[in-house]
Amino acid sequence: MAKEVFNASIQNVIMFVPYYQSREVRNPFDSIQRFAEVRNDRIVPTMEEFWKVYSVAESEQDQLLLFMYLHTGARRDELFRLRWKDIDFQGGRVLLFSRKNRAGEWESKWLPIGAELVDGLRQQQKVTGLLRFVFLNQCDSDPQKWIPYVERAKWMPRLCKKAEVKPFGVHGIRHLTASLLAGANLPLIAIKEMLRHKSINTTQRYIHSLSEGNREVLDALPGFDENALKTPCVIKAG
Repeated sequence: MAKEVFNASIQNVIMFVPYYQSREVRNPFDSIQRFAEVRNDRIVPTMEEFWKVYSVAESEQDQLLLFMYLHTGARRDELFRLRWKDIDFQGGRVLLFSRKNRAGEWESKWLPIGAELVDGLRQQQKVTGLLRFVFLNQCDSDPQKWIPYVERAKWMPRLCKKAEVKPFGVHGIRHLTASLLAGANLPLIAIKEMLRHKSINTTQRYIHSLSEGNREVLDALPGFDENALKTPCVIKAG
């Protein structure tokens, strides 16, 4: 964990050194050696591997969380901060927030979700519906206390080990979602909107080659509404 934090800290400093973007000077942080780190989030699982991990998840909430990552292509933190007021049950959509620009401004988009995911969220509402966030951690020492997730760094490695598959992270599931959408022959621009990329070039890098047989895998995904995905609803955060 210390390695990832160290590397991220260097990157943050690079982004905000005032003269770095405006003057032709040598970046003083280029000489700092980065620690080596294992990036499991760069490994893209197969559908079989995803379902193996899903099957060994410790709770129904964790299974729903994995299912929602697959169906929305959400980034890890986007579902950690998902609130009940961000879910439109009637319209079958969720509002996801991200902060991906240099100014640090929040942006949001409505994404469509299928009927099975809606049903799963209704079941989750019986557990955390009176609280602010959808997905919460129940304290072992005090079962009446629920706190929002922040990182869960060991969650996916633990599940992958338990499922006996090569380790992958939430970002790998996001890549898998992109590949499934591409396998469904959706236009690249529609996939870009679903993943909320700034550049279509980023979307192209996300799409991995699929065998012809994987087209059947998409059909087997319950609640994966291809028609809805073609026209995602978009708004800007105020």
